[in-house]
Amino acid sequence: MIFFLSLDFPANIFSAKITIDGSLSGEESITRARSLVSEGKYVDAAEYFWQAIIKWRGDKSSSYTIREVHQEFHNTFATRGVPEESFIYIAKAYFNAKQIKEAIASLKEARKIKPTSLETNLLLGEYVGKSNQEELNEKVSYIMTALEIDPTNAKVR
Repeated sequence: MIFFLSLDFPANIFSAKITIDGSLSGEESITRARSLVSEGKYVDAAEYFWQAIIKWRGDKSSSYTIREVHQEFHNTFATRGVPEESFIYIAKAYFNAKQIKEAIASLKEARKIKPTSLETNLLLGEYVGKSNQEELNEKVSYIMTALEIDPTNAKVR
């Protein structure tokens, strides 16, 4: 039995609001992020932690490790009670970079934390491969979960 699902997803669900301030170094970004955390501005802090991750040089000249910044990045979401959204954020960055496999892996991590995340299920439903029956079944499962969470699709508009 073959059937097709057609959902009207808004385009903005598939792209991240990731802004990078090119004028700041990685070290400056992490300093700004930590300052924002101390002010309780976790959403803004996440952007600067992400910037520090992107600008990390990976050598001894960096004043921070990628592991510690990743943890602080994830903590900005956990502190707000939405730890799964850190993985959604990362997935969207991977989507923007056309790294679909990495994005899907990140979304699967988000789904482990919160299986009822509408955004996670919609994104997985859209991007999981269609190369074989098993992947098609997985794709349909994500879409069906999203429809159970929001049958009218109203929450994503």
